[in-house]
Amino acid sequence: EPAGMAEHARAVVALGEGRPEASLQHLERARAAEYGLLHDYSRLLLGDVNVALGRLPEAAAEYETVAGTLGLSFEDARAHPPLQPVAHERLGRLYLVLGDTAAALGHLAAFVELWRDADPELLPRVQEAQGTLQEILSQRG
Repeated sequence: EPAGMAEHARAVVALGEGRPEASLQHLERARAAEYGLLHDYSRLLLGDVNVALGRLPEAAAEYETVAGTLGLSFEDARAHPPLQPVAHERLGRLYLVLGDTAAALGHLAAFVELWRDADPELLPRVQEAQGTLQEILSQRG
């Protein structure tokens, strides 16, 4: 576990420094250290890396695994509740960019529902998603 966590941390730093290719390499090392598995937190990051690399369909696929997973391991089961809404939020935004408004609506609605009782500092994200939902629905007539 420590080797995988260390590589994940390096991947976070690399992406934060604008080096998505290096981040991807660290995530692959994390996967190798974890016997071929990526935990939810690393899959979410892999989605972010794919967005940074312009690989939007691949990013959507990674986010979908986090949004829909029931936890592949004990670690995922502990991490799952806070990560699933974040994956829905990112999928909603990503599907808007990809032009799939039906999928965007579904994911943004799921995000709003999951975070309806969010802590006050997180409410602006929920309100923004609600605004986007209303805007999409008003455009659809």
